[in-house]
Amino acid sequence: MNENFLSAGSKRVLNQVKYLQNKHNVFVITFSSWGSSYSFNLNFQTNEQKSLFDLFRYPIYWISFFWNLIKRKKSENYLLLESNVEIYAVFPVFFAKLLGYKIIHDVVEDFSHQSDLSRNQKLSLTIDKWFKKNISKYCSGVIVISENLDRKYKRFDLPIIKIYNSVEKQDYNHFIYPIETFNFFYSGSFGPKDGVLDLIEAFNLLSKKTDNIHLYLTGKGHGQCFNECLDKMENNKKITYMGFLPENEMISCLKKSHVLCITRSNSAFANNGFPFKLAEYLSFGIPVLTTTVSDIPFLLKNNENAFFAVPESVNSIAETMEKIIFNYAKAIEIGKRGRLFCLENFSIEKIGLELEGFMERIIRK
Repeated sequence: MNENFLSAGSKRVLNQVKYLQNKHNVFVITFSSWGSSYSFNLNFQTNEQKSLFDLFRYPIYWISFFWNLIKRKKSENYLLLESNVEIYAVFPVFFAKLLGYKIIHDVVEDFSHQSDLSRNQKLSLTIDKWFKKNISKYCSGVIVISENLDRKYKRFDLPIIKIYNSVEKQDYNHFIYPIETFNFFYSGSFGPKDGVLDLIEAFNLLSKKTDNIHLYLTGKGHGQCFNECLDKMENNKKITYMGFLPENEMISCLKKSHVLCITRSNSAFANNGFPFKLAEYLSFGIPVLTTTVSDIPFLLKNNENAFFAVPESVNSIAETMEKIIFNYAKAIEIGKRGRLFCLENFSIEKIGLELEGFMERIIRK
């Protein structure tokens, strides 16, 4: 992926690479429409919307992949699979297994619970379901991102580790008082699991009685849920949708914000995953508003290092927003404690060491 357009999932993998490459020979192969700016990457360019044309390119991709697997084959090599296993990854996995690679699958979502799938995504899901059903035949270990996924994959009797996310240490954000306008910020996707529609409706409620607030949204959206979000924000001048921003511009906007929002829905899809952005938000020391989905209420504490709202409750989200801005001095202290929690639990060094230990455990098994 191009470093200016990294998705949250790609950043998760890159953070693991940054740690491991300081100690080991790491080679990263990507299959991306953005291209790659990393010298240790081999990127296979594809269209963002995959078509039949891409099927004719797969053999070229596989041959190159096979050659790189052979060239780097050693006695203790790993192939780390990110997210769902699509058609372009299946044959390289089989080949790597024959060569003796230890294959680790990083499972960050359960796409069987996703409702807004395109035709191409449905095909990918069919392949992924088959692979996961037979995961014990091909994998030596599994990384999961939530307690629900941990329970699901324990039945395969494979070594398993839970890794939520890792982040680089960020400069602490200092605010200048008085604050003229409180900026709420959301970055991510706009699917049903993300609860962005609830966030917008809650902000609309609050903006009817509070003047000095603004909501900034950034990220890529499509489909019915995204269109509903656009309709809800259309008549509110206090809401700005900025589109899909390069990484540096997104971070710049984040740093100017006063409240960072994650309002995921209480859906099976959301509860099997975990919001990548949470660790990144916490790392800036800015107050974080989050709904109590997945493992969040087991990791964080309400009014201590984050602010909780009830998922899918517009009134609860609006009330939490209001509580934050009218008690902002206290909110800043909670933001600081959230940052401290992040540094202690989500640093690249801590997570990287855990991953390295997990890989060593697989070798010893």
